[in-house]
Amino acid sequence: MKEKIMKTMQTLGFILDEVEDCGYAFKFEGKTLLWVPSEDEAFFSIAFPAILDRDDVDEEVYYKIIDKFNATVKYVKANDYQEMVWLFYERELIGDENLEEIIPRMIIHLERASRFFYKNNLKKVIEELNESDDEDDDAEEETRDLNEVNDNSNE
Repeated sequence: MKEKIMKTMQTLGFILDEVEDCGYAFKFEGKTLLWVPSEDEAFFSIAFPAILDRDDVDEEVYYKIIDKFNATVKYVKANDYQEMVWLFYERELIGDENLEEIIPRMIIHLERASRFFYKNNLKKVIEELNESDDEDDDAEEETRDLNEVNDNSNE
């Protein structure tokens, strides 16, 4: 399967550069992606590496961003790897699927998903997370107030 994927990538015009202990890097619209081969012949994974550095945002916000991404974006999942967010599109290859159709769709989904991390969009996401945290704090305060009222009425 590895040879079939390599040949298809080359047919699609991608130049694969082997990256030690990682897989094969290739460019799409100026961005570097990785095809990550596996021992499992049916497992196919393409990654968008190092899209957000953990040092660029507060650590708690960093993990909330990953959670928000994974809860809202289809097909692509974000993972913390080497203190950076990496995006992965993984799928099982079954039989004689048309790799010339599958691979571009995977790459396009990764590129679209990466837009979540563009500066302006990321600012909006962080603002939404902060607003959500404020609402959670308000709800906790209301619950404490209700508990105090209930405690006082039971006396």
